Order: sequence, then C-alpha cells, then structure tokens
Amino acid sequence: MHLFLFQGRWVTPIGSRVLSVLCTENACPRNAYIRMKMHLNPPNLIHPHLLQREVVRHPPVPLQFQIPFPPRLLRVEARPPPSIKVSSLLADPQTRIYRLEVVQQPLRTAEFGMANLSRLPLTPPLVVKLMINDPTGSPLVPEGELPFLIAHLSLVSEDGTRSLDMGSQIGRDNQAPILYGNLVSSVDHLEDLQGNMGLFFLFPDVSVRWAGKYQLAITLSRISNSDAAGIHNMSKNGTHLCHVNTNVFEVVPLNQYTAAPSTVLTQAFIRQGARMFTSLLPGS
Repeated sequence: MHLFLFQGRWVTPIGSRVLSVLCTENACPRNAYIRMKMHLNPPNLIHPHLLQREVVRHPPVPLQFQIPFPPRLLRVEARPPPSIKVSSLLADPQTRIYRLEVVQQPLRTAEFGMANLSRLPLTPPLVVKLMINDPTGSPLVPEGELPFLIAHLSLVSEDGTRSLDMGSQIGRDNQAPILYGNLVSSVDHLEDLQGNMGLFFLFPDVSVRWAGKYQLAITLSRISNSDAAGIHNMSKNGTHLCHVNTNVFEVVPLNQYTAAPSTVLTQAFIRQGARMFTSLLPGS
C-alpha cells in the first residue's frame, strides 16, 4: 500500500485511480464531503493541477439536533446621571433659604382644664413641610444639618398678633401653661400623597387647656453652629431660621367636642411608620 503526503495529511488511494478524502469540520467550514479524484501518472506522484473537486453538500440537519442561536439581548438604555448644581453642593449653611408650609391644618380639640390626664389632641394632627433651597433656588437636602433642625410650637391669639403661651412648664404669672403636649419635633423623611419624598415635622400630641379660638406658631431653629468647613457643633442658643402660623382652630368644652375625621395624609404617614393618632374618643 502506498501512502502519499497531500496538504499535510497522509492519504492512500482507494481502488486504482481514485483518492477519497473526508474533510473534517475545520477543513470544510460548510461540512461538505469532498471527493478528490485524480489520475495517478506516475502512481507515486500527485499533481495538484490534475485534482478535480466535487463538492457534495451535507444533508440538512434534523430540527431536533440544530443548535439554536443565542437569545437576543434586550437593549437597556442607560439613564444619564442626575444633574447636580455645584452651587447646591457648595452652598454655605448661612446662605440657605428655609421655608415652612402647613400641609395639614388642625381644626379642633377639647379643653382639658386642670385634668391633664383627660386631655385630647388637636385633630387632625398638625403637619408642617420643610423646604430648603440654595441662593439660586435649587432644592437642597443637607443631611448633615437635618439632625440639628427642630420645629417648636407656641400659642398665639386668634388674629395671630399676640403670643399667649410658649408651652413652658410654668406659664405667665406662674400659671399652668395653656399649650400642652409634645411641642418640639425633629425632621421626618416621609412620602407625600404624590409619591415624593419630603421633610416633615409632625405634631400628633398637642392640647390646649382653655376653650377659645387660637393659632399655632411654628418656629424652625438650628440648635448648632456651623464653621467654615460646614461642620455643625452644638450651641447654647438655637438659631432662628423661619416661622409660619396655622389657620385659626377652635377649642370647645369636652361635652361639645367632636373629633375631626382622620385624613388621607394621616393614614399615609401611619402606614410609613409615623407615630400619629387617629380619631380619639368623644364623637370619633
């Protein structure tokens, strides 16, 4: 048997004058069977120019053996990063603009006289929104400053011109304070009815001792001083930042009191974990 070197492979003639070569997948990209026919003259030589190629295509592969193409990847559009103004990042705490807005007004409560244990809170609970802007008007959320911001309540007359009680333990002329309850609130991060996160002060436990018509004054203060690097340190006297008043509300005798119905905003804040009261006792 004679062996011949053909294109780097040892082959042997089949019969007298025909050489059959089965190409591998690497040699034939289309998986074709190639039969090489040649005339051996002389028999120990192979003349390339005498070779004739006859390409016979491989029969189609059954569907169950076909390899599917990889699934097409979904195109995900990259969102541009949020634009942050440099002026907002570098805004000096002393140049920030603070504003309070009463988003839920109290309507009524019952007087409790000298019976502190029977007092009822204002309904619906007072809710105040805090907004902070830099000098250009861009909104800010200064996380480092928020723990030092507090809102404090005081009672004023119906027309809002006269301060009646600052909510201290002992009122004027050594009398018991008219305004009673949790009168100081820190900032809460909560979602409003439109689904937007905001900064809120909540006052769910505020009572008034005597019947009448009043307003509440809400004062925003910073209980710290900030240095040139923006670092806050506790200070003896808070810094007054802004204030706002509520609408007029009514305090009635207990036997005439009917609690205001719970609001959608109150229920939304309760679901988010805020500690707020729903309707309590008489007439609720």
